[in-house]
Amino acid sequence: MSTLACYRRAAVAASLMPLISGCTKRLIIIRHGQAMHNPRAEKARAEGCSHETFLEIMRQDDHFDSPLTPLGRLQARDAEARFGNLLRDVELVVASPLSRAVETADIMVPPSPEVSQSLPAAHTVDASSDPNAAHARSFATTTSPTRHEPTRIVLESLREINGWLLNAKRRERSDLEKRFHSSWDFSQITQKDEAWTEELETQ
Repeated sequence: MSTLACYRRAAVAASLMPLISGCTKRLIIIRHGQAMHNPRAEKARAEGCSHETFLEIMRQDDHFDSPLTPLGRLQARDAEARFGNLLRDVELVVASPLSRAVETADIMVPPSPEVSQSLPAAHTVDASSDPNAAHARSFATTTSPTRHEPTRIVLESLREINGWLLNAKRRERSDLEKRFHSSWDFSQITQKDEAWTEELETQ
């Protein structure tokens, strides 16, 4: 079967879903904002560098569990401003266990005021010593009193190409539970990062 025929069948099936189920579900896929290992590598890739050069620059700028840059947080806030109406009644938020992915999700779908008021003490750490904790202080201004609080789950299988670089290595589950609010469910991941290896995963 040709690719075009597959697309046509998928389109027909999608158009029939409301008739079959009586309702529809919207799936929204969002990439995390720019992280600390991205700026120089992204610039080089935009200028046409080789994949090997791209990886080498990321290696030079590597950060363990690389957090969002100020631009990355701005990108997430801009996306929330543009698409927040689509996310207002979202029922389920799923993210990889890398801090930049969880933080992007929290910026785009801010926790309810009740959740933000119960943030763990780890979120009070000075941002100069812990960039991953900086986002928590912004919740007070980004939460919406009318926003429905969705279920939030972290899944290992959503991680990007893994291995070799420390920016692809995640924190221990107990550390993540201290860094992010209690509505995130980390129960589906192991305590230690068992997926990361010193070898780069093939694409």
